Amino acid sequence: MAYFNNINLKDESGSKKALELIEELEDFDELLVGEGYFQWENSARIVVSDEIFQNQVVPLKRQLTPVKELRDEFYEFIVTRWKIFISEDYNDFLREWDKAVFGKDALELRKYASGLFLDIMSVLKPEGFDKVVQTVNSEGDVVSYTQAKFEYLYYHRNALKRALATKDMVVPFLCGDLEYFTEELILQNLNIRTVVNFETHLKILLNLNRQFKFEEDNYFSKAAELKRKYEEGYMDLFNDFEFFRFVYNKITSFREYPEMYIQAFFLAMAGKGYLEESKPKSYLNFVKKEFGVELIRVLKPKEHLNRKYYERVQLLTTEIEKYEASMEGKSAF
Repeated sequence: MAYFNNINLKDESGSKKALELIEELEDFDELLVGEGYFQWENSARIVVSDEIFQNQVVPLKRQLTPVKELRDEFYEFIVTRWKIFISEDYNDFLREWDKAVFGKDALELRKYASGLFLDIMSVLKPEGFDKVVQTVNSEGDVVSYTQAKFEYLYYHRNALKRALATKDMVVPFLCGDLEYFTEELILQNLNIRTVVNFETHLKILLNLNRQFKFEEDNYFSKAAELKRKYEEGYMDLFNDFEFFRFVYNKITSFREYPEMYIQAFFLAMAGKGYLEESKPKSYLNFVKKEFGVELIRVLKPKEHLNRKYYERVQLLTTEIEKYEASMEGKSAF
């Protein structure tokens, strides 16, 4: 994890400091901001018409919040930490499901699954939270529809990430204090219980949807997640989504000597004209953010005495050519 245990809890003698002492340090909040862990945000803004303020925009409340990347990582940590509760509840659902659907034909099964899907959605999405979206079709007519269910769940999960990532929980995470995250904490913390409940229900809904195709999932499938990553951060680095997916999956497959393969892959892509060899910074930032591998620069084969490095570049060039051939096949009529 990129953020876990980033703040050292040991003093110069090697003794562990109390977390309470760390938090009492002067300007600790500014330290969190300065190190890029937190940021100051205004929870709301309002235009004040009083003559004293002369219509200035005045923040109602200034609060310290973790940066998005930290919120995401902390949320995954909490879900993993209490995954046993999610798994147990999900397995209980599967056992009850088997009993309920035994003997039903395909039509009855789909009808039952649809009703169950909507019942679970009603738990996660209160009545009256249906967002109406309007678009204009090719004929110029306005078309109205309600927000897709998985779209709502995606943004609801983002809201849960914000609510969960309070300073009193995120700081122990940054300090690597696993003793703070005991099993008893879930009994004391409503936000954790809410997340566990949400993730359990989401897992059930995704399973039902994959089986019965009630709604196109543009938010939680692996392809949708990769597409979102591409659109939000890497359209300038990679020309199209399919090549980005190829690169992402290929780097994920690097098991032995990943640093060497990642560098060799850059040279292979540069050699095929996908990236500029003189500008590796964006690629290295991509690798650091997505895979947690931090590299200062890309070594060229002549700078590396190991002949296998050159061979890796050639091997990955061949992999790119295979990808190109496969894409030509897809585009053929």
